[in-house]
Amino acid sequence: MVRHLATGVPGNLTDSLENSYIFSWDAHALLHQPLRLFDANIFFVNVATLALYAVGGYTTYLLVRELGASRGPGVVAGVAFLGAPYRVVVIQHLTVLATHLLPLAFLLLLRIEREVVVPTRRAPAGPSPRGRLPRLGRLAI
Repeated sequence: MVRHLATGVPGNLTDSLENSYIFSWDAHALLHQPLRLFDANIFFVNVATLALYAVGGYTTYLLVRELGASRGPGVVAGVAFLGAPYRVVVIQHLTVLATHLLPLAFLLLLRIEREVVVPTRRAPAGPSPRGRLPRLGRLAI
């Protein structure tokens, strides 16, 4: 830490960097626009944040439908994913917002697994793992 006084951050990098940003924003706003102190670009929930909730719920619905369920269970799963207390309480943490894209990633992996066909060559003898697409979707889920 002593060797990196100008660039080092004490403690872990999760809250330390966030707090550094908040303090630097306050200093910047007080010097340049004191009447807009509380208008930081992280102060309000914006359209992108709300869109992530919609994408997460809808892709959860699509994932459940892709796995063979009907519309009812798909809607219930999408709403449950949206309204999970953990997701609602930690809306201010940008890293947690990225978890709303996990159902989309799983859905895409499942579709890749089902739709991509890799041509196989005749092996001389015995089973060969080459030429077959790994079961990525089920591995991820």
